Amino acid sequence: ADNYIRSVEIYVGALDPAGEGVPTTTGSTYSEFKGKAVTGYQAAVLRLDQLQQSRADRLQNALALGAVALDRLDANLAQQHFRIAVALRPEDDEAQQGLARSQTLDQVVALTDEAQGQEQLRQWKVAIGYYQQAVELDAHYHPAREGLDRARAAQREEGFRSAMTSLQDALDQRDFSGAQRALDQAGNLKPGAPELEDAKQRLLVEKRQHRLFALRRGGKEAMAREDWTGAVRHYTEALKLDPGAGFARDGLTNAERRLQLQRRLEHYLQQPERLQAERPLANARSLLDHLQALVDLDAGIARAAIGQGDLHLEGVAAVDGRRPRHRVH
Repeated sequence: ADNYIRSVEIYVGALDPAGEGVPTTTGSTYSEFKGKAVTGYQAAVLRLDQLQQSRADRLQNALALGAVALDRLDANLAQQHFRIAVALRPEDDEAQQGLARSQTLDQVVALTDEAQGQEQLRQWKVAIGYYQQAVELDAHYHPAREGLDRARAAQREEGFRSAMTSLQDALDQRDFSGAQRALDQAGNLKPGAPELEDAKQRLLVEKRQHRLFALRRGGKEAMAREDWTGAVRHYTEALKLDPGAGFARDGLTNAERRLQLQRRLEHYLQQPERLQAERPLANARSLLDHLQALVDLDAGIARAAIGQGDLHLEGVAAVDGRRPRHRVH
């Protein structure tokens, strides 16, 4: 195009009568030269028009050939085509981007190859690092982008499976804090995974069963040491966890009855002089009859009821003209 422009400038100068340096030859006239100049000028203008009209086609052709070279990983050929495209239209984004990609292509391919090798070794963290470098250089290089997504997904899956295994191990060892940590870790890696809901429900059930077992044992031990208040507390909590727990329902009924008897008896034992009155004495007799009925069922209630107040209880029986059928220690 520059050659044609220079030709046009020469011809324009020839057409200017005031111009200098009009070439002449022996036997030629100015009119003859002018005719040739006009003809050459017209040819140059026509050629320039043709070049201008084909610029867009040549740009698209250069871009297409550059893209093909990129796909074939031919960095040198890609650079040649994209340089032509940039020369034709410097402001074209596709041309500038293609040229930049072709200049880093070899490095991007090398990083991607290294990443794929680490991926085969299941070294997800290392592979991800190489893929990230490649993507930072060329975000449009599909093998690097797809590899990065694939390696990250594999890393998450492996971490998820490891967390689920840790959860199972923790449950087997009744380590509920460790199980919760493992469940949280798995949830962060794969939110919404179906396995998470199942694991969550199992953890809740295991924790509840473990707590119920502890409460049942605690209630039984409290009953054995005649700690009726403690037994009531254990069985009440158990019923909150599982309203259908039969052991807790029966244990609570038994513990509350014995706690009530203990409080009534303590009331008389703390004020023995009240037994001189008819109404308190009648109540004491009724309580004594109830205690006598419980003796064969559980010697412990008699010990709790009588305790250090054996002499007072025998006093109640003496006033009534009776002696207990059993002396429970």
